[in-house]
Amino acid sequence: MPTFDEMFSKPHITAEDLKGRAYQVTIQVLSQQMLWDPAAGEERHTWILLFEEASKYFILNRTNAEAIAQILGSEEANEWIGAQIVIFPTQVQAVHVREAKAEPLPKENDPATQARSPRGNSSERPDYGEIVIVGA
Repeated sequence: MPTFDEMFSKPHITAEDLKGRAYQVTIQVLSQQMLWDPAAGEERHTWILLFEEASKYFILNRTNAEAIAQILGSEEANEWIGAQIVIFPTQVQAVHVREAKAEPLPKENDPATQARSPRGNSSERPDYGEIVIVGA
């Protein structure tokens, strides 16, 4: 019988593909492809990387692009071709959620909530809990 990952294999590299290990890879190609964005419900231009050592493509999000630029010392993506990096799986929590408060989040530039704006006095800011947003 196939495993869950085999039954629902994806064409791009996922954390599950890495099986808990780090891999040194060589950037071979940087390309833009039309890929389905489930959050938007449509296809979008998405940057991908191809590695010499992998048969699947790597979806390049802003967080990983910034990490690669920092590691390689260049924001010029054409300079990344041929460079070696290490990819490894992590477990990321994208959003923390807790019980809702009675007061709604203030809207930016709304005169009715201007006094409660997060940019105002921090002691007046309602506590909405921790929200962490990361790249996909």
